[in-house]
Amino acid sequence: MKKIQINLLLLFCTTLALIQQTFAQVTLQKFTDIEKLADDYFKSAGKIPGYKQFKRWQYYYQTRVGLDGSFVNVTRYKQAALQQTNLMHGYGLTAYAGSWDLVGPTSVADPVSGIGRANRITFHPTNANIFFISTAGGGLWRTTNAGSSYTCVTNGLANINTCGMAIDYTNTNILYLLTGDGDAGGPVGTISFAKYSTGVLKSYDGGQTWFQTGLSFAETDGVVGYKIIIHPTNPNILMVATNNGLQRTTDGGNTWTQLNSTTEYFDIEFKPGSPSIVFAATSLYLYKSSNNGQSFLNTFGTLGNSYFGRTAIAVCPSNPDRVYILAGKAIGKDHFRGVFRYNDADGTTVLTTDSPNILGRNGSGIDSADQSGYDLAIVAKPDNSSQVLTGGIRLWKSTNGGSSFSFISNASNYHDDIHDLAYNPLNNQLYMCADGGVYLSLDHGTTWTPLNSSLGITQYYKIATINTSPTVVVGGAQDNGTNRRNLSSSAFDQILGKDGMYCEFGSTSSKLYASAQDGEFYRSANGGSSFLGIVTEALVQANFGTGVTAPFVTPLAVHTSNDDIIFMGYSKLIKGVRNGMGVFDLTNLNVPATCFVKVGQSNANRIYAGKNSDRNVVNRSDDGGASFISILDQSRSSFPPITDLAINPGNSLKIFLTYGGYSDTLKVLYSANGGASFTNITGSLPNVPVNCVVFGDNGSNAADPVYIGTDIGVFYKDNNLGDWIPYSNGLPVVEVSDLEVNATDNILWAGTYGRGIWKSTLHDNCAASYTLSTSNQVIGSPYFFQASNNIISTALVYGSGANVFYKAGVEIELKAGFQAFPFDSAHTFRAYLGPCTGGVPTSPPIPYFKSDGKSGHLSAAKKPGTN
Repeated sequence: MKKIQINLLLLFCTTLALIQQTFAQVTLQKFTDIEKLADDYFKSAGKIPGYKQFKRWQYYYQTRVGLDGSFVNVTRYKQAALQQTNLMHGYGLTAYAGSWDLVGPTSVADPVSGIGRANRITFHPTNANIFFISTAGGGLWRTTNAGSSYTCVTNGLANINTCGMAIDYTNTNILYLLTGDGDAGGPVGTISFAKYSTGVLKSYDGGQTWFQTGLSFAETDGVVGYKIIIHPTNPNILMVATNNGLQRTTDGGNTWTQLNSTTEYFDIEFKPGSPSIVFAATSLYLYKSSNNGQSFLNTFGTLGNSYFGRTAIAVCPSNPDRVYILAGKAIGKDHFRGVFRYNDADGTTVLTTDSPNILGRNGSGIDSADQSGYDLAIVAKPDNSSQVLTGGIRLWKSTNGGSSFSFISNASNYHDDIHDLAYNPLNNQLYMCADGGVYLSLDHGTTWTPLNSSLGITQYYKIATINTSPTVVVGGAQDNGTNRRNLSSSAFDQILGKDGMYCEFGSTSSKLYASAQDGEFYRSANGGSSFLGIVTEALVQANFGTGVTAPFVTPLAVHTSNDDIIFMGYSKLIKGVRNGMGVFDLTNLNVPATCFVKVGQSNANRIYAGKNSDRNVVNRSDDGGASFISILDQSRSSFPPITDLAINPGNSLKIFLTYGGYSDTLKVLYSANGGASFTNITGSLPNVPVNCVVFGDNGSNAADPVYIGTDIGVFYKDNNLGDWIPYSNGLPVVEVSDLEVNATDNILWAGTYGRGIWKSTLHDNCAASYTLSTSNQVIGSPYFFQASNNIISTALVYGSGANVFYKAGVEIELKAGFQAFPFDSAHTFRAYLGPCTGGVPTSPPIPYFKSDGKSGHLSAAKKPGTN
């Protein structure tokens, strides 16, 4: 396993004096080591640039490491879990698997609000209306109408973090996808919210199915990919820029060669008109290859005399000898290192400007802000190499070859934090990928139009619904604040900024609490149309001392019988009571609650609070917080981290407790006595983190129905089934971060980290029959159809992850037109006869139909017992 290198010299240091004080070189292999190191650093340095990215990283990985704190191969666990889920289906386990539909957001009313982070754009070589968007946590999306609508082509993949793709221009059905979220990785030596690459995938059918190429990584390799490019005249040659050197293939991805493995490369481009020449940028140098990327030489000197910082390059079709390099902030600099211009005709490099700070937060250019490890882009106008546009937090433009830049002040047209800028070579239209999605400019960057319709990529931390309405839903999203579904349309409005976190309704939809990162809480009396800030970490510390701190995602619970009482999960549980002046009086309840805080519905005096940092600790109060007793105290060196707790609405002593991590025998515990004793009900759940849990109805069902959200979807259990069943029909393979139940309207809501908000009907008995056609075809996602009587199908079943099962009590008829293809370890179709029951059978049922193993075309209905 490759060790994760952490260089304290580079760890968010901003001044030379501080650098000298903290200089050290260490090699760390465990999450817990990095966590302690960084937490100690930020305690003294404060919340300087890089703090938020680290806290995102910390929040995500604290429930996705091994028991000893070591990093694991997350995607491999997901792939194994998907195979186990298919086995559960194949055994006829599922009695009813749900029916999920995307709620949104698929559009936002305000272009600044944004819909989710887009990392890269890739254009079709012959059709300007077709392009692809690689997103941070939502997979790869294709549009065929210039961005009016999109289709996700990676619904069934285990790793849907993407950072670029390439198209074979001789056969546009051949696509190459670079996995991982490189932009969140930052330069080597920084800690941020990296989703590591698992290599490059290849599709031969336009994205319907995907296969691993010869370039394959494990998350434990710590590889971050930034860009993939394809040779302009030889489509079998591709190159990838990573933090572990350059990767090159000459046979369409079958085999790869690693170049300069000790150097991190951020960007790579072919020279326009001279495909044998390739430019690649590191933190210090611009490298050049004159032999199609077989070898690279630095002949240009350094990009300044400082070390480590991300770079981006731009080539100029109208002036092929000109190359621009945008160099982000580095040690010893107050802001970005500058814009450099290289002339390939004479081999000279000049610094064109390093002032004002074009990577800052505003148009003054005098602030020292810099996020270049996270967002950095530069592009030259195709027909005028003197016009250059740069993207960092905001946009700046030069009309004189980079000698000076002016701020593009029209902030109402786009979302901050720019990850890619690119001109479509077929029509010279300019596109931008940002934290808010995809944007188009027809005036070379002055004004922008969002192209986000149907692009469902929002990364939600938490969601909130209310039983009095089947349409109201609110969610807190990374980068895109707190969003509320607009009741008059399918659009969402951003009602609160920053990173959205917990949100909770009171007794009516007008009483709404919401929060931002680091424990900032707000209250609305009009359903989110306006908010009043009520509690911050600074206010809590002013009352109870600096030892009381806010987790990045700070839990929130509203008292179930008094909307003016809230509980907030700082390092100590804080109770807030709204007084007659509208101000919240605060009380330190003196128990940890950094993981969750829950209040009983049938008994509002019963409160559960938990944390999962160094230990798993759960405390329970039976008197409204006046006193607590411990019901769980576990060493994290022996148990995976707890993640959530659900209370039976009708009996506050009935609880479900969930675990993250990768212990295959410990996922869910149940207690009928408030935690005095627990029963392990993990059963046959696959070995991925369980992120959330919700009770399945209003508390009247004696079968104790319960739903859990995992890293691969939703599972359901009740006492009648005896074991868990997959409950993800129509839901893409995605991390489910939160679940809500509206028992009144029979709705299960799911907030996902990368694919927006979804809803399904609650668990019920089998339908009597299904008729499936191409209008409800299944593309690239797991699906299970079960009927007590019969299933008739002319549907098409295909795509990566299309593991589809039919089960009927009497008859399954596959009529002419039905096709299911291809068949391999990642794609399955099976049909069975059997009753609508749950539980695990003693032996697998005999398949009613089998594929011929070649074309995948299934025959018409046959009698039971035949093949």
